Amino acid sequence: MKNILVPIPEAHPVDTVLDGAVALGRMFDSCIEGIALAPDLSRTIAAEFPIDPHYIDPDNRRQLVADARNAFERYMQQAAIGRYGDTGIGYEWNVRELGEDSRIASYARLFDLVALARPAQSRDGPRIATVETVLFESGRPVLLVPPVKAESIGSRVVIAWNGSPETARTIAFAMPILLKAERVVVLALEGWEVDGPSASDQVRLLARHGMKVELATRPAAQAPGEAILRYAKEMDADLIVKGAYTQSRLRQMIFGGATSFLLSHTDVPMLIAH
Repeated sequence: MKNILVPIPEAHPVDTVLDGAVALGRMFDSCIEGIALAPDLSRTIAAEFPIDPHYIDPDNRRQLVADARNAFERYMQQAAIGRYGDTGIGYEWNVRELGEDSRIASYARLFDLVALARPAQSRDGPRIATVETVLFESGRPVLLVPPVKAESIGSRVVIAWNGSPETARTIAFAMPILLKAERVVVLALEGWEVDGPSASDQVRLLARHGMKVELATRPAAQAPGEAILRYAKEMDADLIVKGAYTQSRLRQMIFGGATSFLLSHTDVPMLIAH
């Protein structure tokens, strides 16, 4: 987890996202790199023009990058974090262009992790399109940070286990965090599993790494996403590890699903990957 990417939008504050990235970055003496995230293009389209000229004007685009960089560096200075060196947590800003979602996802392939805000249900907040584009096009995990300050991340971890390839992949990404955690719980919800290994098998193999890991099994008394979040709060977890869209995105849009619910409702930081 040495390289953490944080897209910085111009439309809403990202202090809580940076809080999360810094909390995790301190564990690994990471380099936290900022990049300017472009505004939602759909909000710039006018009826009489294909695209708002303000959005494509080079000077305005450069100003958006400058504003994002200033906000990012101001946060780092207030947190007493300097430019990245050989040791200790630090920051960098390397990309000078404004990045649309696909550009962010492409650049993210270089990083260990991308920190993003939990999508908002309002039109003016963080966009689910950004999260999904990074999930599906970067090949990297996403740290999804809710709009509350993260005092810690990765000390008490809940793994939402259903035996899927997406969950297995997310656990592999999360191993550096899991090995440092004070407590790791593999949560199995009855009836939620896919055809795959059992939660008890996952506990047994994770224990070989020397981590403190335990199994929790709960009945499917409510929707999986709600049950995961409820259990995470019960154990005062500061991180949920979950495979994203183990059911198809289209199916979750129509019928709902654990990923869709948590993307909109989690108030516990969540590490997800597809």
